[in-house]
Amino acid sequence: MPIRDPLSPFQLDELMRQARRMVAAPETLQLEVELHEPVVSLESLEDGTNQLIVFVMVELHGWTAFLKVRETLLVALEELLERVSLSELVVGVAYSTTPQQLERIPELMRSVVAEDSQLDFEACRLVRISAFSYDHELEIRSCHAMHDDFENSLHRLNRRILEVLSQHRIEIPFPTQTLELHSSESSQ
Repeated sequence: MPIRDPLSPFQLDELMRQARRMVAAPETLQLEVELHEPVVSLESLEDGTNQLIVFVMVELHGWTAFLKVRETLLVALEELLERVSLSELVVGVAYSTTPQQLERIPELMRSVVAEDSQLDFEACRLVRISAFSYDHELEIRSCHAMHDDFENSLHRLNRRILEVLSQHRIEIPFPTQTLELHSSESSQ
């Protein structure tokens, strides 16, 4: 399966961890067959992209059964790729954020993630000073078996991040743009 969007090393590691967990416990896929000798690997392609490789042996009878297993695995792996791409969140805060507030952001993010027993806090770091904000990257790991459950957790996490930042008077800035108009003098 091609990995179309670039993933960070953390995300690639998370992809491998979750894909291995998924094929080792295929009951979450609701397949009527057993997956034998599962192997999950990454391959780097010449164009700089990666692909996820999943090999499993199954005992099937007929094309319909094969297609069902293949389609189920492909959909599950696509969901997994989406989940992994969402495992790094960028939280931008305004330039007016004080040094003391900046210092507290990683611990605030740790406490918000800890509210969900299916999420694990990996890290929160100030990674970029962008045009409008100080950008923190929050890395989380998921233990969810179902993709919808992960999306619901992410929804709650994002809402809670907004609440906690507001409670601590840490603002998320609006992107701004300055437009300067100059009149040109016409020939006299």
